[in-house]
Amino acid sequence: MFFFLFFLFFHFFFQGQHLLGSEKTKIQTADLYKLHNVFFFLFFHTLIISFFFWKNFCF
Repeated sequence: MFFFLFFLFFHFFFQGQHLLGSEKTKIQTADLYKLHNVFFFLFFHTLIISFFFWKNFCF
């Protein structure tokens, strides 16, 4: 649960950086944002899959 909240914080942080960044930093932030989207996608699906596995094996 802690990791999920930590990840959400970074999600909003990167979103804020992406929207508020100046033209010079926008290029670097856009690359980070793409990378972060991939990580968020993988993390989210891993969370769902692990939840279902945990539910099936523990009960």
